[in-house]
Amino acid sequence: MNNAYEVLTGVGKLYVAPAGTAKPDLTSEPGSAWIYLGETLDGVTVTKSQDISEVETDQRTGPVKATRTKEGVTIATKLLEATLENLAVAIGGAQVNNNPPGTGTIGTRTMGLYLGGEVAEFAILFRGESPYGPYPGQYHVPRGYFGGEVGQEFKKDGSVLIPVEFHALEDLDAADATMRFGVVEYQDAEAQ
Repeated sequence: MNNAYEVLTGVGKLYVAPAGTAKPDLTSEPGSAWIYLGETLDGVTVTKSQDISEVETDQRTGPVKATRTKEGVTIATKLLEATLENLAVAIGGAQVNNNPPGTGTIGTRTMGLYLGGEVAEFAILFRGESPYGPYPGQYHVPRGYFGGEVGQEFKKDGSVLIPVEFHALEDLDAADATMRFGVVEYQDAEAQ
């Protein structure tokens, strides 16, 4: 795999919503469909990957053309808030059951670990700072899934982390083909 670019956008906020949830305006708070996943550790990495195949001919010593054969967008971080709700999102939409306390019984939350063949889809929003001044910036991916190895990291310092990896899927309904994996936008000036 050849990474076209990798952007470490630093401290920001990560939100998840049902697949296809509209991108909020850059200067507005995300609507009620967006769920904040809490604090992260070690930053958030947004990676744009691509595979390029070179075409060669017998008459030339170097390649004469390049063709993109695969591309993708991945957003990865470690969630510091190791709730079952966050773990359920990270493994792809498991169901969390809240069992309230009763007389002589404790309250619990449970989550099954088996998901079956269907993969749940989500939209993801990462909000941080613009590199063009003290302004906001955001990545919005309208459709994708949580993949990769998911678990909980139990650290000796007492922290419990949930590594997450979100993979974009093409949004075939995008009005502009360049936006099929979503969009990154940064404010660069004040309104006139």
